[in-house]
Amino acid sequence: MGRPQPCPLRVHTQPLVALDRSGALDRIGRDHMFGTFDEALAQARVMSGAPSDTPRRPDPTGQARR
Repeated sequence: MGRPQPCPLRVHTQPLVALDRSGALDRIGRDHMFGTFDEALAQARVMSGAPSDTPRRPDPTGQARR
């Protein structure tokens, strides 16, 4: 497998290395890994054909999302 290639994610090194060593990173694909939930959700909307302006659920903590 070798050394993990740079990945444009905000993932800590240890989990990224574990995903690579287990082969999960190859199965998932780097293009299906995202730094934030919102980025993953936006891609899921694109892949499913859902409108990108689908309303978000309110944050249960009452804090504004970034």
